[in-house]
Amino acid sequence: MRRIQSRVNINSPEYQENLKANEARLGEFHRRQNAARHERPQRDLDRLARQGKMLPRERLEMLLDPGTPFLELSTLAAGEHYDGDSPSASCITGIGIVCGREVLIHANDSTVKGGAWYPMTIKKIV
Repeated sequence: MRRIQSRVNINSPEYQENLKANEARLGEFHRRQNAARHERPQRDLDRLARQGKMLPRERLEMLLDPGTPFLELSTLAAGEHYDGDSPSASCITGIGIVCGREVLIHANDSTVKGGAWYPMTIKKIV
């Protein structure tokens, strides 16, 4: 494949200004993505531990072939809805490798309102 040559001057003030703005946006994106993936009320985490249940991401880790990538989809779904009570629309969806095959994966997140589905959950899955 032929490489496309760029004429962008990476030393120009305009480029540097845009770079800083985009880096700030990217940082905010990563912060929100991390919160949606990992921030849960401690009481919910304690409840699952008492019941001897694994967290959904632990279940995924056990399911996927070791060392293979997992492409998570729609991590920020429902992030601005339901007063922030439904991170990732209360489920994890993505593409991973199981027994050497690419598969689509859906896992309910019981740390979010006991795994309750919201309208955005259905939209995310479909």
